[in-house]
Amino acid sequence: MKRWKTTITVVLLVFVTVTVGVIVAQEIGKAGGSASVASAALDLSTDSIASQEQTTEAPAAVEPSPSTVDSAVPGTDEQTESVPPVDRCEVLAIYFHNTHRCTTCLKIENGARQVVDSAFSEEIEFGTLTWSAVNMEAQPEYISRYGLAAPSLVLVRTVNNVEQEWIVLDDTWSLIRSPDRFDAYILASITSYLEACP
Repeated sequence: MKRWKTTITVVLLVFVTVTVGVIVAQEIGKAGGSASVASAALDLSTDSIASQEQTTEAPAAVEPSPSTVDSAVPGTDEQTESVPPVDRCEVLAIYFHNTHRCTTCLKIENGARQVVDSAFSEEIEFGTLTWSAVNMEAQPEYISRYGLAAPSLVLVRTVNNVEQEWIVLDDTWSLIRSPDRFDAYILASITSYLEACP
């Protein structure tokens, strides 16, 4: 939680520094100042951003979205409101498998992938849902992280690349012999996670 607050603080400081730099540059431009002075103001804000980033350690997975600053209306002194950064929510559908793939494991993976591709094509296109398959024997950290006892489909919801919640869809094993129930289970589970996105 402390890292999350630190990351938010850094993003806000960067936003404020860039905004002040833009305002200073615009005021200098209005007053007939030279481009080198405006450039120096922007260099100053860049230096302070760089020093702020060096003193703050943010989680490697977090990539803050750039803030958008609207420029002032020409001929007026009024600054339009800036657009706040939007949180990026994404659902990851990850099928964890062993190196040796049994028939049932392959059937579960293929069935789940077909549901994802057919029912959630727009979400995949917009990047709010992604599909991947991971060999959990090659990356054993996932076995303990998600409590995997067998090949499993795991749904992970992230906001700005920070994991918020996850679920192992254990019922895929019992439902694979009933295609309609299997498809409905996958569909409902993914839909629920996508609806949890802000």
